[in-house]
Amino acid sequence: MQKLFKGLGWTLGILAIIALALRALILDVWTVPEDPVLDASIAPTLASGDVIVTLTRGVPTFGELARCPDPDARGGYVIGRVAGVRGDVVEVDGVSLTVNGTRYDAESVCPEPKMFVKHPSTGNEVEIRCDEVVMGGGKHTRGNSPKGPLERKLRHEVREGTVFLLSDNRNLHDDSRDFGSQPQATCQQIVFRLWGKGGWENTARRFSFVR
Repeated sequence: MQKLFKGLGWTLGILAIIALALRALILDVWTVPEDPVLDASIAPTLASGDVIVTLTRGVPTFGELARCPDPDARGGYVIGRVAGVRGDVVEVDGVSLTVNGTRYDAESVCPEPKMFVKHPSTGNEVEIRCDEVVMGGGKHTRGNSPKGPLERKLRHEVREGTVFLLSDNRNLHDDSRDFGSQPQATCQQIVFRLWGKGGWENTARRFSFVR
């Protein structure tokens, strides 16, 4: 029994060292802050209070969810999906996205097709409809509100060294439609959620890959 506990201790110690090394070399752990604009824009994929893991090496590419420095708030961050990289022609019309002539529409409805978020301006609860979109080789969730603001169609050609970010919540957004393309080198791919605002007990938002 003593040998068993000793072996377990060594195993846990080695795993802890590996985890610390990974965090120091290629990973960063960050808690999504309580911010009404950010919280609405990242629904339904993420939510405030989520503890997420980002890659500190490499740059996010088309279809991946990214965290980038907030151009309007020093020390803050924005979160958006990379909808365009160098040379891409991005067209956004409401919830519809077209990149280089290819349209990315819903493939299926989410297991939980409806949710509610707080409107960043009024604080009132707004219904969000959730569907799933295949983009960049992976499937991710996309939100839209039937009562969302009307948007003018936008066409944007992505410049060298930048990325076009699009909020997963297409209506209550905080993305490149608001602040333009962002330097790709300053962004990090979001890859994993350790747990949500409810902590360890919230099994629905614990230990899940972020698409």
